[in-house]
Amino acid sequence: LHRVDRRQRQMCIRDSFKFKETKEIRLYGLDNKDEFKISGDVKKSILVRIITGENKDKIVDKSSVKRWGNYTKIYYAELESDIEVAKDTKLEFQEEEDAYVFDRKEFKYDIVIPLPSVGFNPDDGFYVGPGFRFIKRGFKKFPYKHMHNFAANYAFRSEGFNINYEFEAIEALGKFDLGSEVIMNRPLIYQFYGLGNETKPSEEEIGNLPVKLSSNHYAGLIAFSSEDLSSRIIAKFGYENNEVEEADHLNEFSDQLNKEDFFVGGLKYKYVNEDNGINPGKGVHFEASIN
Repeated sequence: LHRVDRRQRQMCIRDSFKFKETKEIRLYGLDNKDEFKISGDVKKSILVRIITGENKDKIVDKSSVKRWGNYTKIYYAELESDIEVAKDTKLEFQEEEDAYVFDRKEFKYDIVIPLPSVGFNPDDGFYVGPGFRFIKRGFKKFPYKHMHNFAANYAFRSEGFNINYEFEAIEALGKFDLGSEVIMNRPLIYQFYGLGNETKPSEEEIGNLPVKLSSNHYAGLIAFSSEDLSSRIIAKFGYENNEVEEADHLNEFSDQLNKEDFFVGGLKYKYVNEDNGINPGKGVHFEASIN
């Protein structure tokens, strides 16, 4: 890193970064006219992000990385800068002014949180299984670039399993967020005591008239959020199928207990304005949906 004026070229910083220790370097142009020169022929590389400044910067990338991917990423608002790219260079147009603001504390590491699935209910008995949440941070992505939630468990009394997976990517399609969800229950258990709201089971029947239902749910979603993320509109669409696995006491309805397939959809509006997202003391949380 040199400081250049009309009379001399002064060395400011000279340092070496190791691939095993450093995964990413961010270089901000900020003010003045800056020059960025990148060169080298390597097998693997640290990711270098160059964020152009307010003035006309000069960027020359002559590097070559054998590993697949883009290891030099250049962010610009207007094509006023003089940019010479290599085959591994990726140009990204950013309109938002926040993308060019330097904040030394904004970098956050990716997170993997173990979330074991443990519980009990009268129909399934005890159930236990693994789960996790993976949060991938991204450059100037708030609150994250994408997030994965996964949980699976086995129920000992019903001898069944449940799988739940959710995925969400922020601004994956322009300003729109994209996501998906998969829910598999083998089986879901309901207690059926007869038709009508006036049905009164006997003490012997309570908890002993199960209907075991195999259910699969697959859905995608597209969402749009306000700039401060307080308001959000979510549209969901997908497919679901249900099939009765066991219902010995429903023989009289056997001709009606067929496998059923559904196309599902919904629209949801959510508004959140709280002083603390984890443990709020005051604020507003409002949701309205139609399915």
